[in-house]
Amino acid sequence: MSLTKKIKYKYIAFGAGNFAVIVGLLVIFGWYTGNWQLKSVVSGYTSMKFNTALCIIFLGKSLILNSVHFFRKLYVISLACTVLTMIISFYTLLEMFNVVGFSIDNLFVPDRDIINPGASPGRMSAITATSILVTGVAFLFIPVYNIRLQKIGQYMLHTVSVITFVVILGYLFNVEPLYSFNISTPMALHTAICLHLVSSGASLINYKLGITGLFTGDQIGNILARNLFFKITIAMIVISYLDIYVEKYRILNTGVGSAIFSVAVMVLSFIFIWETSKNVNNLQQKKDLINDRLNLIFEALPNALVMGNSEGKIILVNRETEKMFGYKREELLGKELEILLPQRLHAAHPGKMRRFFVNPFSRYFGSNANLYARRKNGEEFPIEIGLTPLKTEDGLVGLASVVDITDRKTSEKIIQQQLRELKIKNQEMEQFNYIASHDLQEPLRTVANYITLLEEDYPNEIEGEISEHLSAMKHATTRMSRLIKNLLDYGLLGRNKSLNLTDVNHTLDDVKADLNSLVKKTNSVIITATSLPTIFVYETELRQLLQNLINNAIKFRKKDTAPVIYIGHDLKDNVYEFYVKDNGIGIEEKHALTIFNIFQRLNREEEYDGYGVGLANCKKIVEMHGGKIWVESNGDGSTFKFTIPILKP
Repeated sequence: MSLTKKIKYKYIAFGAGNFAVIVGLLVIFGWYTGNWQLKSVVSGYTSMKFNTALCIIFLGKSLILNSVHFFRKLYVISLACTVLTMIISFYTLLEMFNVVGFSIDNLFVPDRDIINPGASPGRMSAITATSILVTGVAFLFIPVYNIRLQKIGQYMLHTVSVITFVVILGYLFNVEPLYSFNISTPMALHTAICLHLVSSGASLINYKLGITGLFTGDQIGNILARNLFFKITIAMIVISYLDIYVEKYRILNTGVGSAIFSVAVMVLSFIFIWETSKNVNNLQQKKDLINDRLNLIFEALPNALVMGNSEGKIILVNRETEKMFGYKREELLGKELEILLPQRLHAAHPGKMRRFFVNPFSRYFGSNANLYARRKNGEEFPIEIGLTPLKTEDGLVGLASVVDITDRKTSEKIIQQQLRELKIKNQEMEQFNYIASHDLQEPLRTVANYITLLEEDYPNEIEGEISEHLSAMKHATTRMSRLIKNLLDYGLLGRNKSLNLTDVNHTLDDVKADLNSLVKKTNSVIITATSLPTIFVYETELRQLLQNLINNAIKFRKKDTAPVIYIGHDLKDNVYEFYVKDNGIGIEEKHALTIFNIFQRLNREEEYDGYGVGLANCKKIVEMHGGKIWVESNGDGSTFKFTIPILKP
């Protein structure tokens, strides 16, 4: 039952409660003002007694509170209204049997409108008092969590609904035994209507229980019950009323009238049966259409689907199952599920299957479960499987969705082997870089030493063009040595990384301290635009990243302009976006990507010192964190931005 229907039923109960309260208040007003229409509805009919009106108001109020979401204070008020109703009705019944003598009948308003001379003035009828008392007891069981008590309360409400419906029919057909039950004082018409609405509305609060559940369900039987009950009820009321009218005024003789009404009943019954059959056929056609579509989907799915019952028999398979296991459909249907499993798993499978049906819920077993199935030719292969319990007309069944992961397993083995080989290659490359860098440094140092010796041993002979050549050689060896060192540092970057919770503000303070002399020398100003976060990062590498970016901003400053550098961050989509903004010479848009390549330089060495490794290091550090780095420039300075996701250790 959908939540929308549940709310709708509570609204109906809420409306029934309000109707009862309003009618009760009008009757009380009628007693105080002497208005007979409010007390009796129709002249000559039994009046609703003052105490009855009070009980109707209390029951209506209790129903209103039961139909809304319960709070403790509301529950107390509802309980008080119910208990008061039960006390008044029960005390009235005791007075009827002369058990007590305190006259509760005329306690509030004296009743001088005595229609039935033998009845006690102001006293509600026995059938009214009994119906109110039963309704009150049923109200006590509505909010409890015990399903058996709820069912008892539901059937008590049904009893009151039937009694009051008979009373209403009695007034409709003007048959006194129906609305008086052959008791001295009958139930008033508006009393019957209010009690019928209250009892029916209250039964909708626990709408799945009792007879109410028959009319509120969504199955075919519930739909047919709703349609047939109301149509048959209305038809029978109309036919019975006409029968009474014809008999009363003797329009037809008894035989002819009975025959006509019998034919009318038969015709209406045929119409109802024909309409019901048509509706059932339409529902069956829709059901068949849905089943056909489900079968098409079942057959078209790329996974092998196997349906088995609680006895372990295969009852349905699809085309993919035939292809995967090599069996024809006829060879599988009715067979044990173990036919699809390796022999070594046959003994344990029935126990697992029983546990599944005892505790049926969806299960999924991935590649880590190391499950295997068996083809018709005896070949075993790895699988993933999902198990889902399904309710069918034949009871609970299990649907298994099977995926052959042979290719995936093979690919995983290849990938794992490639990862192992790649790891070895990386280790070899790191070793090669170290050895190559070390071995390259040695001859450079030798050349540099010989140049120094020549300058020291032959100071007078080395002059002019020879001195320039030796100076160029010395500068080249020094530059080559630095390039090799930078290359080695780039290769080792992140080798011993450690993820730590770091206050980036403290890291920036350390970087400022390291660059203090350069900052003073260039009159640079570093401004922290926003307070930086505390996050998990590779602290050493982050420090190098900030140092490179700040150093880069100072290096590429405008002539005769002191560098001003802004550092800040924003939080965007669970990613920290940092920026380092300067007022330097800027970068052309066409170079925005290439500047992060190693050894990439945009300016001549004579203008700006450097080797084209700093920004490449920055890119590697950012990517190590799972982020990205880019530059934005409009010709008036540059803004380097990089992202760092929210990492966890």
